Amino acid sequence: MYFLCNKKRKKLKRKNKYNSYLAQTGYEFYFKKRNMKTVNITIIDSAYFLDRKANSFDTNLSLRIVDIKPDEKQKVLEKINMFFGDVKKEELDSTTIEIIPKSLTEKTRYGYCDLVEIIRRLRDEDGCPWDKVQTPETIRTNIIEESYELVDAINSKDELAIQEECGDVLLQSVFTAIMTEQAGSINHIDVITNLCKKLITRHTHIFGLDKANNAQEALIYWEAAKEKEKGQKTVIDKIDKVPRNFTALQRAAKIQKYVAKVNFEFPNEEETIQKIYEEIKEFEEAQSNEKENEAGDILFSVVNILRRANIDPEVALCKTIDKFEKRFRLLYKLIEEDNLDIKSLDIKTLDEYYNKAKELLKKDN
Repeated sequence: MYFLCNKKRKKLKRKNKYNSYLAQTGYEFYFKKRNMKTVNITIIDSAYFLDRKANSFDTNLSLRIVDIKPDEKQKVLEKINMFFGDVKKEELDSTTIEIIPKSLTEKTRYGYCDLVEIIRRLRDEDGCPWDKVQTPETIRTNIIEESYELVDAINSKDELAIQEECGDVLLQSVFTAIMTEQAGSINHIDVITNLCKKLITRHTHIFGLDKANNAQEALIYWEAAKEKEKGQKTVIDKIDKVPRNFTALQRAAKIQKYVAKVNFEFPNEEETIQKIYEEIKEFEEAQSNEKENEAGDILFSVVNILRRANIDPEVALCKTIDKFEKRFRLLYKLIEEDNLDIKSLDIKTLDEYYNKAKELLKKDN
């Protein structure tokens, strides 16, 4: 085993306690000596390196990959490039490659630890004036905006946009954790630890003794583990946890889902639909000061029928809005091409243009 010192390699004696390492898990050791530079090295065997699904290495440390077999070398090099990018590599012998880290600004690939360090640097005393003054409260709007932008990217199936927006959402999460850490509260390791524990304890069919044959069974085990973890013994306990910052459609669907589990719902789809007609009639008969309440009842009833059909009301409504917007934009363009003023047209004529736009878009699709 080796360490770097004044650009020379020195062999360490096996009796040094820092030299025993675990080939199966990798082992990071530190060697310190007066007048010598401290060198941090992670040592891992090639089989484990190739088996890893993600790069959780600290890319600021040297990484030594040992016991590389001839038929593994190309795969090792490809994975080094994927994890570390354009980095300096030294072949110590035919079975060992050492990766020498680059500085933060010289790297071409980054890991989670780099993101944490960048955010911390931005919040240093001589860091970015904007980042330094932010608090979890001041970036709440950013979190919401970035989440919506990610959903838009997913809906558009734009891979580059998805890549960018995933990063922006991740930034807001880590940024918040760093701010709470600096305030003396939870830190980013607490966040990751809590998340990993939750994923393990709620997937009892993967990490426990339960068996799930399909997605529905997996969800049942997830919900059971969640109820146990949260101490949710009643339906009211679950309703209490529904965020009030949800959109109205999301909140309605979530509460309806919970009450349905204690059989508080119509026995069939027909009666659920009939309830919508009843609410519409009540809206029509209501006084002006009562119409808002009746309108809410209509929307709530519509969400209920969508829930029964496993349709997300937010997704359904967003699709309809997008569809209407495209049709109306084309309608407007067609009217302009005919040298007409949209404001001068009656609803019958506008409806004809709308249907024309609808048919043209169908042909395009």
